[in-house]
Amino acid sequence: MAESQGWPRVAVVGAGAVGGYFGGVMARAGASVVMIGRPAFVEAITAKGLFLDTTQFQETVRVEASTELSAVRGAEIVLFCVKTTDSDHTARELVPLLAPNAVVVSLQNGVDNAERIRAASGLDAVGAVVYVAAAVKAPGHIRHFGRGDLVIGPETEPTKRLAAQFARCAVPCRVSNNIEGELWVKFIANCALNPVSAIGQAKYGRIADSPDAVKLLEMVGDEVLAVARAAGIELPGVQDRAAALAVSMNIATQMTEQFSSTGQDLNRGKRTEIDSLNGHIVRRGIELNIPTPANHALYTLVKLDWKAKNEHTPNRRTHPHQRQPFDPRAFRADSRRRGGFAAGRPPLPSAGSLLGFDFDAHRDAIDARCVAPDFRAAPGGHCNGWDRRWRRSRLFSGECAGLRYRSISARNPLRRVSSGTKRLPLRQCGRGHHHARSTREQSLDHRRAPLC
Repeated sequence: MAESQGWPRVAVVGAGAVGGYFGGVMARAGASVVMIGRPAFVEAITAKGLFLDTTQFQETVRVEASTELSAVRGAEIVLFCVKTTDSDHTARELVPLLAPNAVVVSLQNGVDNAERIRAASGLDAVGAVVYVAAAVKAPGHIRHFGRGDLVIGPETEPTKRLAAQFARCAVPCRVSNNIEGELWVKFIANCALNPVSAIGQAKYGRIADSPDAVKLLEMVGDEVLAVARAAGIELPGVQDRAAALAVSMNIATQMTEQFSSTGQDLNRGKRTEIDSLNGHIVRRGIELNIPTPANHALYTLVKLDWKAKNEHTPNRRTHPHQRQPFDPRAFRADSRRRGGFAAGRPPLPSAGSLLGFDFDAHRDAIDARCVAPDFRAAPGGHCNGWDRRWRRSRLFSGECAGLRYRSISARNPLRRVSSGTKRLPLRQCGRGHHHARSTREQSLDHRRAPLC
């Protein structure tokens, strides 16, 4: 690796697939690079270095790494790669750490990141269009699938110097005076491919091979183009619906092995950037009175998918251990793991939780376990069923069925079940459990076997 003399110090904030690739390539060329990322990523880089597995080479490069944002101090170039949801907060934290001449380059999805960084912090932020297919295969391992070029702008002395630095690292970088239009061109592909890949769990090559998926890409691109036109934004080289579709198809065919960042975020349970992608189009469409049904549908589906994987609203009537659909086999295994069956008497929850068990919600599961209707001894000496009349009375001692609940009514052997019904006598087995006695049991008292 070349010496770092003559290179500006580079910091990658939010080192992931994109930041790891470009930061790694700059470090390989000789630049002094520090990466700020998550603990697992930082630990892997510190121990073994950053492994770049690209289409041209496979090499391990040595870079500094830290979980602390303060490590950017002294950097002249900052590759800003955090999720768009964290842009404002991170930009404000950078202000006291950077020198006045430092340049912040936004390598993020979306079209308004540079403006948001400037508004939140006052930093000199440069917008960049990123064309690269990369993924983090493991902490400290960047897998590159294709491309790896940038468009920055507008043309100023700082952006020309920045483009020259990228050229030294063999990273193609073009400077454009219409950086807003360039961002929107890439935005067409972002809005089309990202959510479709995420919802369909499909790589870009599979999307390109599906006629139905291509039709959806065309609808999304047409809406993005309509919103851009209504906002007065000129998209270079994209004048009609066919050209908008060509943008998405070119990327899909060039990066066939790429799985969208939105899909990766969903699968890892992380927050997605869908609000800055299709959500942005939906909001702008409402402002400009442009219908965006395809974008709205994709936006909604991604949000619902994320909520389904990351949020759970428990039934307030159920005990915390019973918030998931009741699975008798899983419950029995859990009881053994916690020492319930092995110890003979499972631990009982607090009195408040006893009253929270939703009997009706688990009626089907209870019926499925009624394998000893008259409470004869089950194999192994444990009761594992309910007498139907006793179950209807909702008197249950959970220990005998593998559950951890004991109704307070078990203390009252002659509790009235409901008005108009006769009292159900209970008897106590050798283990101290109360059991409802069926009519057959009452008639065979003289030869009744122990229950537990």
